[in-house]
Amino acid sequence: ADILLPLAEMATALKNDVTALALIGELLATLSYHDVPAPLLGRLTVRFSDAARVLYPPLETPFPAPVDTHWQVGLRLGYLVDFSQPFVADFIATMLSHHDQNRVAAKVYAISPVDPALSAYFLAQGWQLISVATFDEARAARTIQADKLDILVDVAAFGPYAKPGLYSCRPARVQLAFPGFTHPAGIGELDYRLTDKVADIDTS
Repeated sequence: ADILLPLAEMATALKNDVTALALIGELLATLSYHDVPAPLLGRLTVRFSDAARVLYPPLETPFPAPVDTHWQVGLRLGYLVDFSQPFVADFIATMLSHHDQNRVAAKVYAISPVDPALSAYFLAQGWQLISVATFDEARAARTIQADKLDILVDVAAFGPYAKPGLYSCRPARVQLAFPGFTHPAGIGELDYRLTDKVADIDTS
């Protein structure tokens, strides 16, 4: 508590410093997997969110939707994915394989480097994999916004390649946190959090 409380305040004080914001994000990634009191963790994540809103304000001018037959279905769904952990590729592939392609069009935005073999596999399956790994939050958000998604799903949390400030730009109509967060994200721009009684017990 003696360390986290000052850090929570520091997040606001350093709201104009991108490097400081990234360091606080890394701190959150580390603390998420340790026995840290939830109120303190929540306070730090809320401060992170406040700072991110200053550094990465909502995009002002919507980008026109591209002419892309991939989107000629009902729901436009995007996944923001960190592939740095080996199991993630199988996890995402399994989810994509269960989408009804007549009703859902999905794109995967990779925020980490992607193995060429994985890119080839996605291409062979007809799944769109778009790299935003070298982009900053604002540029990645514009790339995603151009696709006019209905829902953007975060599968990165505060991982090593995460771009949590991206959500402050509001690149999608609805932004949803997948169970990569081990606690409520504290990011107000994530509208929903997909969870269950295993990830969040009744008393949490």
